[in-house]
Amino acid sequence: MLALLTIMAGIVGLSSLLNNHSGGSVQIAIFLALPLLFLSAIQFGLWGGITAAAVLVFTSIQLTALGMGPFSNESGSVIEAVFRLQAYLGATVVATIFT
Repeated sequence: MLALLTIMAGIVGLSSLLNNHSGGSVQIAIFLALPLLFLSAIQFGLWGGITAAAVLVFTSIQLTALGMGPFSNESGSVIEAVFRLQAYLGATVVATIFT
C-alpha cells in the first residue's frame, strides 16, 4: 500500500512537472493517477481508495498552491485554478470511492 501511494504521489508530481515545462500542453498527464486510484480501491477496499484519494488531494492542492501543475495558470486567476482543481478532485474521488 505504501509503495502504491508513493508511486501515485510521484505521478502527480511528474504530471505537474511535465505541464510546467511544456507550456501547459500536457493536460492528459492529470489522468495518470486514475489507474492507481482504481487499483488501490479494488485491491485494498474502501479505506485503500480513500487513502489513495487523500494522497492525490493533498499533493494536488500543494502543487496548485505553489503555482505548479495543470490547474495553475499564468494569468493569475486563483479562483479559476481552484475551480478546475475542485472539479478534477471531485470527479476522481467520487469515481474512486464507487469503484
